[in-house]
Amino acid sequence: MTMHSRTMSSGSTTGVRSLAALAKTCSTSRVLNLNATHKAALRATEKLHTPLFQDQLLNCAIITKHRPRPNEIECFHENVPVATKIIFPIDNLDLRVGGRSVFVNQIGYLNALCDFFGKDPIALDADLTVLELLNELPSLDPFLVREQLKHHNFSPSDDYFAVTPSGTARLEKFAYNEIRELFTLAFQSWAEAGGELVKRMSNAILATNADHRLAPLQTTLGLEGEQFQRGIYSWRGFLYYNWQFQETKPEL
Repeated sequence: MTMHSRTMSSGSTTGVRSLAALAKTCSTSRVLNLNATHKAALRATEKLHTPLFQDQLLNCAIITKHRPRPNEIECFHENVPVATKIIFPIDNLDLRVGGRSVFVNQIGYLNALCDFFGKDPIALDADLTVLELLNELPSLDPFLVREQLKHHNFSPSDDYFAVTPSGTARLEKFAYNEIRELFTLAFQSWAEAGGELVKRMSNAILATNADHRLAPLQTTLGLEGEQFQRGIYSWRGFLYYNWQFQETKPEL
């Protein structure tokens, strides 16, 4: 089993255009552009504190959620409506050159990766686990990816999940307004005077971990550790995707 190359090689004009276009794409719900993150770190003359993968080639790859075309269905033992595709650029600095690709869990997937990296499965164990976790997700949205990895004790650099500073500010403002409405329902007239408390709570909910700042809320709700973690994760998810919907609504 070898890597696919025809759809992303210089011999396919359409493939080259699609791959080159990804050079301008950061992480989205469909694309996890590790290549762009790697190049951004190089331009900043600094290394990523915690790479997503242990293998350097994987850290320069482009991972996409891809709907298999008719000629690609035969790559799998069963019907796969959406596959996770790993694209390895031939030249990391010039994506117009094209690249090779492989689907996670396609027929001969493990042998293809081992041959490509020149490593045995044991040496790739941690990276294979991360790829499987990405494959389980319905999309590659940065929020989902970060939470999925964190839940399985993987904590790569925040560079992979970066939201622009202006986007972060808008998200924080949105979360503040949502939490303030909750306070208004609970405490009515007092809520307006508790602006600083609302801000502290919204910031704590958006934090990566449900830390000690939310301990009083956990006690009030009477939830155990794992239940509370999942509850805050879900709440954070609702806030994040509601904010994304509001951001997209004008364009729709």
